[in-house]
Amino acid sequence: MDGHDEVSGKLYEFLGDYWHGCECKARADEDLREARRKRTEDRLAFIRGQGFEVEVIWECDYRQLLKYDTEMKSFVTGRLPPFCRSYPTCVTAEQIVKSVLDDTLFGMVEVDIRVPDSWDEVVVDHKPDTNLSPYEYFKK
Repeated sequence: MDGHDEVSGKLYEFLGDYWHGCECKARADEDLREARRKRTEDRLAFIRGQGFEVEVIWECDYRQLLKYDTEMKSFVTGRLPPFCRSYPTCVTAEQIVKSVLDDTLFGMVEVDIRVPDSWDEVVVDHKPDTNLSPYEYFKK
C-alpha cells in the first residue's frame, strides 16, 4: 500500500503498469503480464477481504490526469524535490553522481546488480589481470 487515511481507514495503491500487469502494457510476454496482474488482483482481494477499502490508480491513468488536469499537475510538480524538477525525464549515471557530490541529491537508492558470468561481458576501459571469474573477483 502506498497510502493510508487514518480518519477513514481507506488505503491507497498506485499500480505501476509494468509491475502490476496493466492491459495497456500488452506485449510479446503476455504470460508474464497476466501473472503480474493476477498476483496484484489476488493481493487486493485479500486486503479487501480483511475489511479495508482500497482505492487504486493505474500509472497510465495517473499520467493522463497530469496531462489534462492542470490543477493536479501544478500540485504534483510543486512538490517534487529539486533534483526531479531539474531532470523531469530520464537521468544518466553522470547526472546522478554529480548531484550526489554537489549535495542536490541524497537519500537511499535501491540498486539491482548482476555480476557478469565472464569478463567478455564487461565493458570497461581496463579489465583486471586475473584468472578469477568476475563473481570471484568482486566477491573478494
